[in-house]
Amino acid sequence: MTYTITDEDGQAYLLGLRQMASKSAQHTLDTLKETINDISDICLKANAGSDIGHKVLCQIRNTMSDRAATEVLFNNMLKSYREECLPLYNEHWGSFSDAAKEKLSQMYNFFCGLHLLTSMADAIAVSFKKFEDSYLECKKIGAAAISGINVFNNSSSIIRLVQNTCKAFGRGADEKNGVYRYWTVFKRKTGLDKTYFSSFRGNRFNVIFLFGGRTYFLTNKIQDFLTQHGTSNGLLKALKGDIMEPFCIAGCKVLGIINKTISAPLWRQTEKKGHILEMCKTYTGLVDFLLKCTSSEEALADFAFGRIHYFDDNLIEKDEVYDGVMTPGPYDDIALSLLQHTLLALLQLFKRVTVDYLPGGKFHQVQNDTEVRQATASAPKHNKLPERIFGYLDYLVHKRPNSTAIANEAQVLYIFNKTADFVDGKSSDELESMVKTVRSEARNMQRTAAARKEKIMDYWIKKQNEKAKELEATKMSQVQKTEQLTNDIIDSGLWQSEAQLDEYLSTMNTTKKKFDAIKRQIRFRREVLHQHMVGDKGFTFTIAVPNSTRRVDKPVEQLKSHLLLLINAAKSVGESKSVEKNPDNKYQTIPLLVGKKVSHMWVVDENNTTQWFTGTVISQVPGFRSWYNITYEGDAKVYSMRLVDDYKDETLKIII
Repeated sequence: MTYTITDEDGQAYLLGLRQMASKSAQHTLDTLKETINDISDICLKANAGSDIGHKVLCQIRNTMSDRAATEVLFNNMLKSYREECLPLYNEHWGSFSDAAKEKLSQMYNFFCGLHLLTSMADAIAVSFKKFEDSYLECKKIGAAAISGINVFNNSSSIIRLVQNTCKAFGRGADEKNGVYRYWTVFKRKTGLDKTYFSSFRGNRFNVIFLFGGRTYFLTNKIQDFLTQHGTSNGLLKALKGDIMEPFCIAGCKVLGIINKTISAPLWRQTEKKGHILEMCKTYTGLVDFLLKCTSSEEALADFAFGRIHYFDDNLIEKDEVYDGVMTPGPYDDIALSLLQHTLLALLQLFKRVTVDYLPGGKFHQVQNDTEVRQATASAPKHNKLPERIFGYLDYLVHKRPNSTAIANEAQVLYIFNKTADFVDGKSSDELESMVKTVRSEARNMQRTAAARKEKIMDYWIKKQNEKAKELEATKMSQVQKTEQLTNDIIDSGLWQSEAQLDEYLSTMNTTKKKFDAIKRQIRFRREVLHQHMVGDKGFTFTIAVPNSTRRVDKPVEQLKSHLLLLINAAKSVGESKSVEKNPDNKYQTIPLLVGKKVSHMWVVDENNTTQWFTGTVISQVPGFRSWYNITYEGDAKVYSMRLVDDYKDETLKIII
């Protein structure tokens, strides 16, 4: 965790960079208290004054966060702690009026303007996926439609295209499949002299918008390159599949329009010098502009083709990419629809995230208040400095992995607080005295740091043990649940055909008994066999009573029909699936029979004598979906059999 403060002149100072036991609000506050105490102690020993750290805390009037739940709680806890410190470390506190005390106790929490860009990317990723599923009716396109190419179905094909473009053409982005060198030569031949793409890693703000626009601008070049160079690996095949799709191309154009006219200008506006309350005007105007563009097709078209903008021209970079995305193209019908959908998503995001800056918000109401502007003068518009600090720390950790946390903290503090400039301003006697004081405390600092590290380790061990106990309790609970579900059907067994179902139901003389029996069979298939079937997840055993909050049992025939679907699905190669977790703790679907103990009927002689053998299904034969590998008790050999056909013929049964 890093703690930085900024004065009214915009000069930033780093208070400390500490390892924490967790990201909880309490640990964040405890680490801040620890840092403040350290500052007070070292200043006292250097004869620089007493309680310096706490006095600095009392001067803090503003905080900035990304609105995470833990940060909201931390801000409240910090405010309470500061209120406790004010009477103790402000020597004039007793002479202040109640109104003055209330003003001094007040703190303002602001939202980091650059985190808004990250939120914009997240919102657009979701918006793109929803629009794509609706527009294409869930049809697979581009790389997703190419056999042998694995894609993530939960992300948009537009985002996938931009990411793969950067992996293919970014320097060092993909050392195995990337073609940076060949792309560089191709650019030289075609008169391109800029580096348009780089790795996603190390880029956080605005990267998807920036590279999306560049992908659109270079669409024809990329298509020509892939045609000439060929697609020798999965990355290039996926890239070629997506870069030929009109929908993906139109999506990149939308990203480019947003980059040039909204996200990049907003970034520049956020980084411009000025009071943070000036962002009220920026956010309010932008929300009004988005509302205008989403409410009028004419305004939307004017925006898409560069005839109207919200931000001033000095904030908009009008280069060749700008000209490319603003020029009418062959897929503008798709682009305009997607742009409207996207701007609606951004409008909702801005209304939610910047609510304090909009009309009626707490900052909008006081943006011209002199006292408030004076109290918030030290608040920056963004939290970029901590991001830079973490970036430098990441560099140090990779450069010298064996260095201690206190050594890294010392170097980061020295550089970002410009300690060298401070030292240069001291006389030789002052410098000698300072060095002597620091050296005398070095051992104590190291021991203190070691003790704190050990305390954190003890906390981690405690939490790990607690998690292990929770997992064991969950596992035991699941075992008990499985045993109970198994016991519930032990007498009738697992119904594996319609004939079995009708046979057992005919022995029951009440609707309630039939309902409970079918319910037990369905639950066993879901929770013990982990059978997965499309349409089963939303099926419930009860139904709501009209005009009432009550629910009653569904008719037995509905439960029977659903159980038959599960039974028949288990006999289908395509639908026979179960769900389990892989080592990465992610769910995956596997054939239902795999891992199950079965009873299998064999013909053992020429007279068609049959005998049942007990075995375990090991796996499905790769490339042959109807074939399974199976071993039998007392036989070490592995047999490959068409078990689904045998299951249909009822010569194979799952044993419970």
